[in-house]
Amino acid sequence: MNKHYLRLGTSLLIALSASFFIFRGAQGVNKVEYRHAVVVKEIIHQNEEISPASLLTKKAPVDSIPRGALNEFPTGKIAAYNIYPGQYLIPQMLADHKTVAEKPEHRIYPVPVSLSSAGKIMKGDMVDVYWFFGGENSAARSEQILTGVLINRVLNSAGNEIDKKTLEDNKIGEKATPAVVELLVTAEQANKLNLAVNTGLLSLAKYKPGSESVNVPVISQNSMGGLIGETKPSSD
Repeated sequence: MNKHYLRLGTSLLIALSASFFIFRGAQGVNKVEYRHAVVVKEIIHQNEEISPASLLTKKAPVDSIPRGALNEFPTGKIAAYNIYPGQYLIPQMLADHKTVAEKPEHRIYPVPVSLSSAGKIMKGDMVDVYWFFGGENSAARSEQILTGVLINRVLNSAGNEIDKKTLEDNKIGEKATPAVVELLVTAEQANKLNLAVNTGLLSLAKYKPGSESVNVPVISQNSMGGLIGETKPSSD
């Protein structure tokens, strides 16, 4: 009888130990990983030198930081275009030489994305912009802040443009593919995006025809003959 209770006690001890290690293992799996990344704290205008005075380092969850975001201040670089407060600094925003200034009526606004979640979007497509917000102690929420915004270019992590042929040949978008989408926006829209990115995350989705169109000024023609910046109201 004593041996029976001894075996029973041993089995119970083993079961409790296994449960403890499984619980501890589950805690390890759910642990959020953080890292430091460089964030812009003051607007850096196109062709201005990237100065440490305009930057700071921020510790954030790895999943919320764009792939390739710098973790150290760059040296000897200038801004490829206007970079706004709250944006993570990524290589595509930097240049070694001066670039052509954009026309004052519009802005090129870069948004880091994963093409698996944003879909197979490319230059000339229109997208809706969503703002995801909510702190750790509240449920995450989302809100559509812009709709019918035109894509100027889609760049890969090396800064090269992704076109339709590249998408098809490399099956880009079928798995997680880091990229930067350049949105063509007005100054007012850029300000709205700046406010959003300072308090949450931006995400893109293909334009929904039923959404209200956004008026973006016509500024130039693309290679397909359409007018970049022209947004036509949906007939749906």
